[in-house]
Amino acid sequence: MKDLFAFVVVTLLSIAAFIGAAPALRRAVDQPFENSAASMALLVTDSAVEYIRTYYGAVLSATAGGTIAQITPAMLQATGKLDPAFTDGNYFGQTHRVLVRRLSGNQLQAAVATCGAAMPEDVLFRLAPLAGKHAGLVSSTDPATIRGAVAGWTVPSSAFGGVAGCAIAPGSLVSVVFFDDGAVLSPYMSRLPMPEFGTEPNTMRTNQYMGGNTIEDVMDIRLSNGQWLSTALSEIDLVQDGAVLAKPTCVHGVPRLWMASGVFSGNGTGHPLVGVQPWAEDNPADSSTWIVHVPIWTTNAAGTGTESAGSGPHGLAMVVRKCQQT
Repeated sequence: MKDLFAFVVVTLLSIAAFIGAAPALRRAVDQPFENSAASMALLVTDSAVEYIRTYYGAVLSATAGGTIAQITPAMLQATGKLDPAFTDGNYFGQTHRVLVRRLSGNQLQAAVATCGAAMPEDVLFRLAPLAGKHAGLVSSTDPATIRGAVAGWTVPSSAFGGVAGCAIAPGSLVSVVFFDDGAVLSPYMSRLPMPEFGTEPNTMRTNQYMGGNTIEDVMDIRLSNGQWLSTALSEIDLVQDGAVLAKPTCVHGVPRLWMASGVFSGNGTGHPLVGVQPWAEDNPADSSTWIVHVPIWTTNAAGTGTESAGSGPHGLAMVVRKCQQT
């Protein structure tokens, strides 16, 4: 009897464990089919990139006037860019559509989207990183935004809105690809020059926030008006006669120095008169410095006087040093 009781208990526990594990087992069974949705999205994205590169002029023309151009898997197959065996329809009943819009000039932005029934949110977040480096998604918590699978970029869903047959909505996998005159551009800035693609890979398209951090080792900064920041900065010194000042090191422009002259009259009409005319010269012993002179002339009522150099705080000149843009 005890053996029978033990058997029943073990059986019931086994059934309970199986029931508890059923969702996990079901997920394990479903995962290969779910993963195939990411593989299909990646396949269509790669094919779309080749199609747009090949027919860039035609696609660019199709986006004139703000029109959203559409490219279907059938069009990709007809031009040999997609395997003829490809069947448009993933595990979730979604189909694929390539939507292309013009940004400016010859720049295009393409969204390769899954259309139709919504993919479960948890599955969406798991699959998006598997759909390639351009992949993103639209979630129910932020339906107005297409967001990169691993962050890095966002695009408004409305940018590709109003297209019949494929509304980019929550539950959609969306890969966004940037093109500049036929060249595919990453949504990230390149650390190295890419002359074959012009300056776009190294161009910032949004404000940059350093979060309290420092930008170090900058050679210079050029303002939108063409002026170099180094030529807009000045060093101001108060020095006495004989001071040796270093010339600024100019990445742009040339070293310049400014000093103020002054003449003072005791009665406002002439003598007695005091004149201060500071000046500077290149240091013959060191061409990277200037020597400052602060001569003081005094003239009495008879018209005669002396020249001297003020010492310490009694003969100081204000000097402005900067790089002057040429």
